[in-house]
Amino acid sequence: MAKIILIETEGPVRKYLAMVLREMGQEFTEMNDFTIAAQIISRSKCDLVVLFIHQAQSKAGLWLTDIIDKSDNKCSIIVFSDAMSVVRSAKGKYTAAHLLVRFDSGQDAMIKQAITQAL
Repeated sequence: MAKIILIETEGPVRKYLAMVLREMGQEFTEMNDFTIAAQIISRSKCDLVVLFIHQAQSKAGLWLTDIIDKSDNKCSIIVFSDAMSVVRSAKGKYTAAHLLVRFDSGQDAMIKQAITQAL
């Protein structure tokens, strides 16, 4: 079973992504603090980090850069976002293991495909 960490600060989207992961039969740990999540990722082995970043989160690029740095390419990272501009500052750090997906709720198949591809 893959070790998955789901990071998201807002309830409705986190619940939606959690529902999709459960439908896929995946177990995961939910977190709502990017800084603490980055520390945990740096200390433990995980296979996949799934995170959602809102357009309004001004520190999103810094959080994402920190998570990518702390993961040290030990795990895949999927970033779902409602606005691609929020992750531009981390774009140069992306490897083939990391996916950036435009998020639209109700697209379960696309979300499941991205998660399956990353695992």
